[in-house]
Amino acid sequence: DLTATQKDIASTRAELAGTQKDLKAELGATHKDLTATKADLTAAQKDITTAKTTLQSLTTDLAATQKDLTTTQKDLTNTQKEVAATKTDLATVQKEVASTKTDMAATQKDLT
Repeated sequence: DLTATQKDIASTRAELAGTQKDLKAELGATHKDLTATKADLTAAQKDITTAKTTLQSLTTDLAATQKDLTTTQKDLTNTQKEVAATKTDLATVQKEVASTKTDMAATQKDLT
């Protein structure tokens, strides 16, 4: 009886040793997987930070471009007003030239 019990204990110890070995192997594999996952998450976090910085830079550039566009639009409006005023002035000068030509023609007729 004692021998059978000792054999059972030895067999149980062997099974426990095998189970402990399997658990250690699984724990090691899980640790390796977690380490790889942590590295992936760290890389992803870095990518997110880079993307965030890029987005902030693009947002700043867009705001500056919009401001420049607004300024350019105002400048264009002012230039259009200046062109319209110049056209009006030119029309006035052309009328004065025509009137002066008429006066000159009349004066020349009077002189002859």
